[in-house]
Amino acid sequence: MTNTFLQARVSGILLPVSALPNGPGNGDFDGAIPFIDFLVSAGVGIWQILPLGPTHEDRSPYLCLSAHAGNPGYIGLGWLQNQQLLFNPPEQSDLIETRKKGQGHSCYRQQCLTMAFDEFYSNPQHPLWRQYDQFIHRHTFWLNDFALFMALRLAAGTKAWNHWQQAWRDREHGALAEAVVDL
Repeated sequence: MTNTFLQARVSGILLPVSALPNGPGNGDFDGAIPFIDFLVSAGVGIWQILPLGPTHEDRSPYLCLSAHAGNPGYIGLGWLQNQQLLFNPPEQSDLIETRKKGQGHSCYRQQCLTMAFDEFYSNPQHPLWRQYDQFIHRHTFWLNDFALFMALRLAAGTKAWNHWQQAWRDREHGALAEAVVDL
């Protein structure tokens, strides 16, 4: 069986999701469908993206904090509104104020994501709860450790893991069990 796709000449483009022309601070998945439509209309057959994992503060996609988790910064705020999870997001003018304080665009996006999470978590009847539960059960093999890692990282002031307190760094069972309860 011959794969004709590999034998045909095809054009492609490299564009990270973060560079899509929408969203506050960085592009997100809300811009993916219009961009794919553009690629199709232009006859472009391949869209190469950069890794989609959560990043360190420098936002480099080449050193992700997880091989499995996605970057929450790519969640479309429009999608959250369509899912009835984000009502009355802050005004875009608030974005200018956060930029003046040196916090940049991510502060606005994080505020919107937090508002959407609070709405979701306070409404166990939301249609996405079933998918959420299924995701948690299907991905337990990495999700619990990743959640603990991120909580420990935040508690350690986002320092590299090898600069954490020794009990956390060395994964001492008692210290990690205590952290699960406390954090």
